[in-house]
Amino acid sequence: MVTKCVLHKGLERAVATAQDGRCKNGLNAPPGVAPGEDHGLRADFSTSRLDNIAPMCSTERVVKLVALALFFLVAGLVHATEENVFRHPLGSQTEAAFRATSQNLSRHPFIRGNFEQERTLSRLNRSLRSSGNFIIAARQGMVWNTLSPFPSTLTMGGDFLIQSRPGGQRTVLSAQGNETFLRMADVISAVFSGDVQRLVDNFEIYYFGTAASWELGLVPMDSAINVFAQRIVMTGDTVIRSIQIMEQNGDTIKYILSNHSFPAELTSDEQEFFSTP
Repeated sequence: MVTKCVLHKGLERAVATAQDGRCKNGLNAPPGVAPGEDHGLRADFSTSRLDNIAPMCSTERVVKLVALALFFLVAGLVHATEENVFRHPLGSQTEAAFRATSQNLSRHPFIRGNFEQERTLSRLNRSLRSSGNFIIAARQGMVWNTLSPFPSTLTMGGDFLIQSRPGGQRTVLSAQGNETFLRMADVISAVFSGDVQRLVDNFEIYYFGTAASWELGLVPMDSAINVFAQRIVMTGDTVIRSIQIMEQNGDTIKYILSNHSFPAELTSDEQEFFSTP
């Protein structure tokens, strides 16, 4: 029902925009209305009304109209997917699949791969993108090796944080006494290792799908975690494919993980990431 409504609104907006004459001046939202926001226009989807669009717009404009409709359709599907998982609290019908998912995630003590990160700043209406490689070591922590736009490496251990920059400069921060950091490190470890008990202890859990294709929604119950994450949505199969973190201030961070590999152990250079002075 949610998906249907979103798609209907997307198509309704496109047709209503044409009927309002905006195809003559570009397919823009009305002044003061953000793209994707309902501006209150309504359209009659009868054949006669749709036929009336043609005289008002050139073929090029009609093509743009269809493209706009498809944009709202796709955007609606993405939004619906992210929200729908929170309509499925973990229960008896999904617990077996959730535990199978957790078991799949716990099979690999070491994971390498590539990441793309997009951070959306709500106040500035701006997105920042970066990409690089990641390493996950279940008992040691994780490494985000950013290659673009600026090289840097962030290593997160159980009780420390290391920022490395080109030229060998390293900044080591101890997490001792920082409850938020310690809880965050513990949660990240639980997520990537598929530790069911730690997830259940710290989150309200929502789950949709099967062990072969799933979505997981996490709402923190711990105030120390809630400081930095209001909600977390993950998707995957036998591995985690995406992570989206919705922060309290309205910002979001999304990671797309790809090209996973599962070494038996880390190289000496990879082990060096986790060494502290």
